[in-house]
Amino acid sequence: MTARDWERWAAACGVIFVVLILVTQFGFARPPSGGQALVDFYHQHRDAIRWREFLSGLALVFLLPFVAALRSALRREEDESSWASAAAFAGAVITAAVALTEAVLIESLAFQPPSDPRLALAVQNIVDVTGRFLSLPLAVFVGTPSFVIFKSHVLPTWVGWLGVLAAALNLLSSIRIAADLTGQLGNLALLAFAIWIAVVSVLLGRQKAAGQTVSAGALP
Repeated sequence: MTARDWERWAAACGVIFVVLILVTQFGFARPPSGGQALVDFYHQHRDAIRWREFLSGLALVFLLPFVAALRSALRREEDESSWASAAAFAGAVITAAVALTEAVLIESLAFQPPSDPRLALAVQNIVDVTGRFLSLPLAVFVGTPSFVIFKSHVLPTWVGWLGVLAAALNLLSSIRIAADLTGQLGNLALLAFAIWIAVVSVLLGRQKAAGQTVSAGALP
């Protein structure tokens, strides 16, 4: 296999990441708001939660090869200034770090569930706040590649607009840091991010080994 073939396989890892992240976010029970019910939740669902966090960590294993393949594809289309691919890479790394921190905190609650409701609530609050800050690096991760896409058509133009939409939703979701907004804004931002990853992963994975790009007018 050539280096470009390996790059295509790395890009395809994004699809596996999306499957795992959707399973972990929507396939498991969510913790209650607090009190003794929160302590009981971590005792009763201990094994399921630990498997969930294992899958979350595994998702990051597949995210990183995808990020490397995306950076490589963007870098080939950039001029001397490679700020967009560098910013996307930095945003992805910070996203992974924040997500891993959140997973470690949840795993800690499940590994040895606390008996004190106040302690459980304190750690759970940290988990929730960490998730809100996740939207900021995510916005950089999905938004900055659009600058290269619009200029070079390394991917169809609509993929660039999809990235802009996902970035805007994540920036809007980050308002939850300062305001206690209700509704499904966080889930909507996550879903837009997952769709963008899946689309980019499939399109990069279908590119020719010789380095043919996917133009806005013709899909391979």
